[in-house]
Amino acid sequence: MTTKTNTAMFSTREVPWMKLGTVIDTPLDSTAAMKKAKLNFKVDLRPVHYTNKAGKLVPFEGRSVIARTDTDQPFGVASDDYEIVQYSEAFDFIDQISPEIVAAGALKDGRQAFMVCKAPGHSKLEVADGDLHELFVVLRTSHDCSKAVEVFLLALRNMCMNQLPLKSFGRTAQQSWSVRHVSTVKEKLAQAQSVLVGV
Repeated sequence: MTTKTNTAMFSTREVPWMKLGTVIDTPLDSTAAMKKAKLNFKVDLRPVHYTNKAGKLVPFEGRSVIARTDTDQPFGVASDDYEIVQYSEAFDFIDQISPEIVAAGALKDGRQAFMVCKAPGHSKLEVADGDLHELFVVLRTSHDCSKAVEVFLLALRNMCMNQLPLKSFGRTAQQSWSVRHVSTVKEKLAQAQSVLVGV
């Protein structure tokens, strides 16, 4: 569902703490989840230019525009060390942990994205006389330089309202990783993945 805030997202009935977007009955694999969340596009880096006093177009060294490859829509301006992590790569990261993606979404017209899967083993925790929590792996990232690639292992309360947009979202994570979009990002994500698969 797309709203006036340029947000598209879905969740399954298994995640009652998320009340936004389209509700579906069963988890999706990465390919279907990307399509449902309107994240099945790629971005690339484009040179930045400016017009000098003589009216000549001059390259601006050290900066590139992050733009969608299908629509040419610009998302942000990045430095030379910026490493693109396509949403398809982020979804593949989640898919390797668990193929059951229970929620995902595009925020700010695709500039930001999140995805949620059940932790391996679908662990459930009972706190304080029947207050059920479940373990989820959450990944957030962006194409506008607003977020690193962030991965959280969280115990979320079954009946809690949507927590994904909160600034403090990752502070209670049992395990968390935040990796800047630099040359080591994919290596560090692989390390995080190996830890989470063994949870």
